[in-house]
Order: sequence, then C-alpha cells, then structure tokens
Amino acid sequence: EFNPYYHSPQDIIANMDVDYSTRVTKLEIATLGTIAEAQVSNNPPSTPNLDGPTTGTEYEEITFTTSSTDPDEDQIFYEFDWDDGTFGWFGPYTSGETIEVMHTWDTPDTYEIKLRAVDIRNKKSDWSIPFNIEIRPNQAPNAPTITGPNSGTIKKLIAFKVTALDPEGHDVFYS
Repeated sequence: EFNPYYHSPQDIIANMDVDYSTRVTKLEIATLGTIAEAQVSNNPPSTPNLDGPTTGTEYEEITFTTSSTDPDEDQIFYEFDWDDGTFGWFGPYTSGETIEVMHTWDTPDTYEIKLRAVDIRNKKSDWSIPFNIEIRPNQAPNAPTITGPNSGTIKKLIAFKVTALDPEGHDVFYS
C-alpha cells in the first residue's frame, strides 16, 4: 500500500510519495551499476611483501623493496602505512616491477609497516604481513683523536690527522 492512487486517474505527481520514489530510484541505479560492474573483469593485484633492514637510526633514510603482480597486467600503485601517523603513495609501476621506496622516522621505537597494492582501476590487494623495524636513537661519534707534530715553524703548513668513528657508520664531520 505504498500509494493508494497507483495506476489510477489520481496517480499524479501531487499524490506521489517522493521519498519512496527516491529510494526506489536509488535502488534501481545501484542495481544497474552492480550489473554493469559484474560484466567488467578486474582482479586485485597480489599482496606485496616488504624487504629491507629490520633496524635503523632516527633521521636516517631507510630503503625498502617490494613488488606485486596484477593478473590483468594493470599498472600498480602502492599504499604504505609507516606506523608513524604517515601514509605514502608510490606509483604507478608496471605489474611485477620491483621498486625501491625510502622512509625516515624521527622517533626511536619499533614500527609495524604494512602496504598494499592498488591497480589503476582501484582494485586493492590485501594488506601485507606487517614488517617490523626498530628505530634506535642516533649515537654520537666517539671523541676524535688528533695526531701530528707538537711544534712547527711560522708560515709553514702543519699536517694533522683527525679520526673519529660513528657507531652506526654515518659520515663524520669535524669543526
């Protein structure tokens, strides 16, 4: 009994239930959209895996590699959740191409990185298995050692050798 005037001489716009007709129209459009999509085949890319170091230092740019294949050979984007409140999008890349991505963390902690592949038609893979990385505090280099002569001559250059080691192997600068 949605409309007592349905298919009668009083079945005019003034007697129409607009809310009901709007809901029916939306349902019909959604049904047609579903039917149309069902005829277009699009499979999701494979779930990517992440490879890279499991430890790093704060403020250090760390490189990771990943790849995914798309059964329909569509180009692929990668969505990264770096577990530090940031997300990153990379791509597009060719299906099966191994890529390198870099990220830097500002705070020492253990982070659980995950990513997924998304094809150009927005079909998404599952999220990857979480990849854990421990970001450690940056350690200061050891105190420098200076070797060279104890005396010299005015207006003659004197050569000294200065050496310091950084625990993480970073470049060391002297002042």
